[in-house]
Amino acid sequence: MKKLLTILFIGITVVAQSQTKIDTIGINKLNGALKALAVDEDLKHANWSFCITDPQTGKVLAAHESEKSLVPDSS
Repeated sequence: MKKLLTILFIGITVVAQSQTKIDTIGINKLNGALKALAVDEDLKHANWSFCITDPQTGKVLAAHESEKSLVPDSS
């Protein structure tokens, strides 16, 4: 699980650093990490969602249940 979260954050960093064009390798890694988290036994009963968009186009680059309403854990 720790490895998956690391991959997830690396993917976010790669996407965030790519300001002129979308890094498709980073997006693919990020989507792979999201899929792995979605089936992770440790998160079986967890409620979570994720969405990252291209700030220039608004296109969704990676998502997991992004339309799901969640109560914030903290404010």
